[in-house]
Amino acid sequence: MARSVNKPFYAELGRFIVTAVVTLLIDYFVNQLFLWICNGLPSVWATVIATAMGFIISVIPNYFLSTFWVYKRVTERIKKESKTASFIVKFILLSLAALLISVLFMWLAQWTCEAAWGLDISSEYGRQTRAEFWAYLVCFIIKSAIALLFNYFTRKFVLYKSDTSKEHAYESMEEFSKSVNKEEVEDTTSTSSDEKKEE
Repeated sequence: MARSVNKPFYAELGRFIVTAVVTLLIDYFVNQLFLWICNGLPSVWATVIATAMGFIISVIPNYFLSTFWVYKRVTERIKKESKTASFIVKFILLSLAALLISVLFMWLAQWTCEAAWGLDISSEYGRQTRAEFWAYLVCFIIKSAIALLFNYFTRKFVLYKSDTSKEHAYESMEEFSKSVNKEEVEDTTSTSSDEKKEE
């Protein structure tokens, strides 16, 4: 039983990680594009705008992949709800919460790197020093990991919440029903064979 429960969970987790990697790459390249566009702005504001735009654009494929591919073990009610406007609004609001966390983290990272080590991690790729590139990459990975955990738990337990107790109850009832039917068939078979012997 443990195997049958864990297998779908790991499959779902694998799909979530693939989706996260795809959206992370979109986020990263959009982020770099807007760092280049915002080159004339103060470094902190360039970081905030680039982080926001990367997250906003990457949330679109994230929604479609999450709804139609990642979370398959949900009830029919949630499948229908996931295509409604109210569900999309909730998805966007939770994504905005993750965005706020990401922006605040990157703003703090930019301020810390600049104040402590004189590194401007908001410079676009190609104009960064080696130290600035690695500092930016480390901060970006930490930011993405925090957003990843936030997104997984809010989607798993809020948006695409599956009633596992009902699922397990249904599975148990189905197994019980099969066993009862099997016993009835065996009884019927043995009864008919006994009758044939008597004849």
